[in-house]
Amino acid sequence: MWVITGFRQIGIPVDKKGRKGTTYSYWHRWLKLIDSVASFSETPLVAIFYLGIAISGLSVLVAIALLIHKLVFRGAIEGWVSVMLSVWFLGGLLIFCVGVIGIYISKIFIETKNRPYTIVRRIHNFVPTAQSTNLNAGRDKSTTEG
Repeated sequence: MWVITGFRQIGIPVDKKGRKGTTYSYWHRWLKLIDSVASFSETPLVAIFYLGIAISGLSVLVAIALLIHKLVFRGAIEGWVSVMLSVWFLGGLLIFCVGVIGIYISKIFIETKNRPYTIVRRIHNFVPTAQSTNLNAGRDKSTTEG
């Protein structure tokens, strides 16, 4: 977070004397992992978006395969195909929509932080001149009118 705001960071080597085991339990480490991924990244939202596309696309491919199987071999369990395909396709479509909404909300959240897009640390060799302060000085009025 400090780098985003423009502060410089340097590493300081530290020689730890004690090497005891961790005080974090497995469950506590797992919760910290989930918290760090969800707090600083929109990658899970993009993954949910692509998961929805994959499930819907896979259900369409299975629908085509089952339709070909029905037409060629004339055998399928009645009612099973339509129920399973509709459940999988609509489930994938819902997951896709949740991913789109999540990405949209994350973009709104990032925008509301009011962080600058760029940070100008230093301007090199900039000397203000009369021309840079007044851009219209020296223009001919006859070329700008008419």
